[in-house]
Amino acid sequence: TGFSIWEAAFVLCDFVESSAHVFAGKSVLELGAGCGLTAVVLSRLSPAPCRIIMTDHTQPLIQGIERNMAINGVHLVAPTADLGQLVACLGGGECGERERGVKVEAVLLEWE
Repeated sequence: TGFSIWEAAFVLCDFVESSAHVFAGKSVLELGAGCGLTAVVLSRLSPAPCRIIMTDHTQPLIQGIERNMAINGVHLVAPTADLGQLVACLGGGECGERERGVKVEAVLLEWE
């Protein structure tokens, strides 16, 4: 199901665009990012979030996200390997002054 764009993704993207101020300078975690559409929209906001972490549950889905980010000109950084570290970085929501630009990651998060 992650290889298609659900109707709800378009609704979410409309919300993101109309509420850009909510995401400015924040860390955003998307569980089950699918094709990564929401991250593409988030990365184009001005001002943008400082960090976008997309997750999905299989390696083929993560590879699809990586391809879609490249096609849309969104630069991915190496994903945070440790789940505890990932959760800790999201704790405060706000990003530090030292961070410039949006940091986008695609992380394999297996759940069952």
